[in-house]
Amino acid sequence: MFTQIASLNSAKAEASNIDANAGADIIFPLQIIKQQDLDFGVQAPNRTKIGRVQVKNHNDKNSQCGSELVCLKGGNRAVFLISGEPYTSVLIEDPGHIYIQDTHGDQMLVDAFTASQSGGSNTWNGQLDLDENGEGQVFIGADLHVNPEQCVDNYTGTFTITAEYE
Repeated sequence: MFTQIASLNSAKAEASNIDANAGADIIFPLQIIKQQDLDFGVQAPNRTKIGRVQVKNHNDKNSQCGSELVCLKGGNRAVFLISGEPYTSVLIEDPGHIYIQDTHGDQMLVDAFTASQSGGSNTWNGQLDLDENGEGQVFIGADLHVNPEQCVDNYTGTFTITAEYE
């Protein structure tokens, strides 16, 4: 019996092996360059009504004031250059809303951020297609809400856009 067990253990199945390749492609990292800040211009507030200043994303027009404000100087949309891997798609996210404030802490709401890409329409799905040079421009507009009797001062703030490969 011991002989039979030993002979059964010596018969092994033949192993099968195969090699596979492993690799990776490294592409250009995304870079965002601000070419122009978002500027709402200069306004005179209404004494009793909230006013709105709208900066459009899809044309070169200055800001537009609602009827409850007096616009003394127009503003401009923000412009960003995104660069990365040619012929790739990039997702762009805006902040949703921010507040800008003066030196005393008085604030105004900035919201309704909109964006468009160079050569594109004013419809935006958050996707930017980079060209053969790996570049694309994004134009950002938004709305500014000016409170009645808004304090006279210079209001500033920052906003962040985020770009990531799709």
